[in-house]
Amino acid sequence: MRLFHQIPDFELENQDGETVTRDQLAGNYLVLYFYPKANTSGCTREAQEFTAHLNELQKLGAAVVGVSPDKPAALTKFIGAKGLGIPLLSDPGKAYAKQAGAINDKG
Repeated sequence: MRLFHQIPDFELENQDGETVTRDQLAGNYLVLYFYPKANTSGCTREAQEFTAHLNELQKLGAAVVGVSPDKPAALTKFIGAKGLGIPLLSDPGKAYAKQAGAINDKG
C-alpha cells in the first residue's frame, strides 16, 4: 500500500473524457485500484463491490477510483451496464499502471 504522497502524479481521462489529476483528489484518502479490462467477471465484481461500499468509504473520507487501459467510451458503457457509482480512468498505454507499480514489463 502506498501513501497519497507516494502515488505518482497522473493526468488521465475519466469515463466522460474529462482530465483528472492526482492533485484534484488531494485531501481525501484515495483508493486507487487497477484492473485489466472492463466487463470481465473479476473486474466487474470488484467495481460492483466498491460501488456497494462507496457510502461507507466516503464516510471515512475516501475517494475510490478505478484505472484500466479501456478507452473512455468503454468505461462509460461499463458504468452504465453494471450500475457502477465510481469514477473510472483510462490508461490506454498502461504507462501509469507501470509507473505506479501495478504491473511490470511482463504485464
